[in-house]
Amino acid sequence: MVAVPTRSPPDSRPPPMSHLEIAEVAVALLVASMVQGMVGFASGMVLIPLLLIVGTTLSEAVAISAVAAFAQNLLGLYALRREVPFRESVRPILVRFLALPVGIWALTLSGDLDRDQVRQIVGAVVLGTLVLVLRTPDRKRQRYPAVWDWLAFSSSGFLVGFCGIGGPPIVMWAMAQGWPPARTRGFLFLVFFSSMFPQLALLGLAYGRAIGPAMLLGVVGAPVVLAGTYLGLRIGRHFSPRVLRRVSFAILAAMALVEIVRPLMR
Repeated sequence: MVAVPTRSPPDSRPPPMSHLEIAEVAVALLVASMVQGMVGFASGMVLIPLLLIVGTTLSEAVAISAVAAFAQNLLGLYALRREVPFRESVRPILVRFLALPVGIWALTLSGDLDRDQVRQIVGAVVLGTLVLVLRTPDRKRQRYPAVWDWLAFSSSGFLVGFCGIGGPPIVMWAMAQGWPPARTRGFLFLVFFSSMFPQLALLGLAYGRAIGPAMLLGVVGAPVVLAGTYLGLRIGRHFSPRVLRRVSFAILAAMALVEIVRPLMR
C-alpha cells in the first residue's frame, strides 16, 4: 500500500506539559470557576485567555475548558431539572449544533497564526462579548425580530467551537425572555451541557490523539473547577452582585485590552 501523507493538526503541541505548566493550568481553572461562582457566568471569558497566557494552544484551551466544565454543567442541570424549559431549548440547541463545526473549522485554521495573533483574536472576542453582556436587557421580556434569535444561537455555537467562549450571545437571549432566574440558569445549563459531546467529538476528529492530553488534563481539573465554584459562591454571598460584576468585568476588559495591544507595542 502507498502511504498517504497527512497533515498533522496545525496547532498541535507534541511536547508534554511540565509540572509547572499543569499547576498553572490548575490555577487558571480555579480562578475562572471562582468568577463563575461569584457572578454566575464568564468562566470561559476568564479561562481561555488565562490558559493562553500560561502557554497552551487555543485548541488545548478549548478542550480543557470543555472537559473541565462537564461536571459543573451536569450537576447544575440536575439541580435545576424541574426548571428547565425543554421545549424552548430545542431550537437554540439545534442551531448551535449546526454552527459548531464551522467554529471548529475556524479553530483549525487558527493554527496557522502565531501565538500573538491568536491571543489578539481571543482578546477581541472577550472585549466584544463584554460589550454584549453589558447591553443585556433586564428581566422584562424584550421582543426582537426572529433573525436576532438565529444570530444569537449561531454565533454562540460558532464561538464555543472556535474559542470556547460561546456563553454571552445565548445568555443575552435567555435574559431577554423574562424568565425567572432559576429557569434561565436551567436553560443555560442544558444548552451548554448539550454541546459538550459534539464539541469534544469534533475536536477529536480534527486533532486526533494530539488533543488527548488536553482532554485528560480537563478531566483531572474537574475537581478544581467544582472547588472553585464552591469558593466563588461562598465569596459572592459577602459582596453585592453589582460590585462583583463590575470588578470582574473591569479585570476582563483590562486583560482583553492588554492581549490586543501588547503585540503592537513591540
